[in-house]
Amino acid sequence: MRRLLALPALLVALAMALAWAAPAFGHAAYVGSEPAPGQRLEASPGRIALVFTEPVNARLARATLRPVAGGAAVRVAVRADGRRLLLVPERRLARGAYRVDWHTVSTDDGHALEGAFAFGVRAAAGAAPELETGPFARAGWLRILARIALYTTVLMFVAALLLPLLVRRPAGWPVPEPAAGPAAGDRPPEAPHVGVDLSSVRARSARLRGDLAWAAVAAAVAATVADAADAARGVDLGRMGDYLAGNVAGLARALVVVLLVVAALLCDRRPRAAAGAALLALGAIAASGHAGSADPRVPSILNDWLHLASGAVWLGGIALLFVLWWPVVRSAERATRLAVARHVLAPFGRVAGGAFALVVSTGLVSLVTQLGRIAALWETSYGRLLALKIAAVGLIAAASAVHALRLRPRLGVTDDPEVERRHWRLWRSEPWLALAVVAAISPTAAILSASRRP
Repeated sequence: MRRLLALPALLVALAMALAWAAPAFGHAAYVGSEPAPGQRLEASPGRIALVFTEPVNARLARATLRPVAGGAAVRVAVRADGRRLLLVPERRLARGAYRVDWHTVSTDDGHALEGAFAFGVRAAAGAAPELETGPFARAGWLRILARIALYTTVLMFVAALLLPLLVRRPAGWPVPEPAAGPAAGDRPPEAPHVGVDLSSVRARSARLRGDLAWAAVAAAVAATVADAADAARGVDLGRMGDYLAGNVAGLARALVVVLLVVAALLCDRRPRAAAGAALLALGAIAASGHAGSADPRVPSILNDWLHLASGAVWLGGIALLFVLWWPVVRSAERATRLAVARHVLAPFGRVAGGAFALVVSTGLVSLVTQLGRIAALWETSYGRLLALKIAAVGLIAAASAVHALRLRPRLGVTDDPEVERRHWRLWRSEPWLALAVVAAISPTAAILSASRRP
């Protein structure tokens, strides 16, 4: 707990380092082109330039130039020049409308972009095609679902490994050891009998941890393959390898899989080592996403890493305890429910408070580096996505404050059944709100903001 509360001091240093950071604007995006979409030219252009917010992977960039009226594609030389994709026609363009279809991959955050635009040479450009394809293009819904599954399973898995190390009392938490008898002196027993077979709950806890481990591995493989295939425009092993080995974002995606496999193999025999590997996997996830677009990159990645780790303790812990204890709570007697609230939820709340403080503070730093200005929260699509995430976090915090600080102290003191019903109703609402947060923090969900611009 002390270590969690001491980390905000590190965040102050991070915030100072990031004060001069260039905003990442969510993820890679198309900015514009020369000639502009829909523009009529009076002479054949010597080159066509597309501009993006992030550098372009030269190996994976593709573009074609075709007459809108039909016919063979015009032969062009395509090359990447930093944040620009350049097309140089091998001959002068005849009168008519032309369409450029392009596909690029950012070398910073690894996101693939695709779209088209038209221009005219001594003629109208005609109907304008999409400047940038929508979020569900190229099986985008699969990538979104894979990322949501990755974040959900990884956060819960990290919580299953970290929380028993952070919550030291009562012994055996999250399935407390039952007390053998009265405690010495006037002190109450550390964990009284709760009226259920704790050995079965403990076995279910171990199974859940193992299931989460391999589910996280499967989700990481699915997300990595989906991203690589999207960048390669199909299942092309050579181009997928170029994507995974071509930059930090690709390498980090592959490293996530490796580290989660290590954590899954160690989680039963060496849980501390497994926790370390899982935390490193969170760092790799941070390096593969939006933080890699900021400058300076390392402090931004470190900030996102802390954000994910604290989010795992807080949100992952909320979901973990719900999955583990709700089957018991919903059918148990009142004495058992009170024991769970006192000896499972209350100790978690003491650690979750520090984790929540870290989530908020690191989130504020990310807000500055990824948006650049507060007004972008409502002026850009990506900002509005972050605003939804902030709203969901606020709702979870409000629900936690009510049931933990106002209702839980009254359990066992009052006989009003409505107090207990409200407590458990709020508690079981939190995992669903957490799922909304996870959906919003998924890097792939940022493609929903294709219309935002710097």
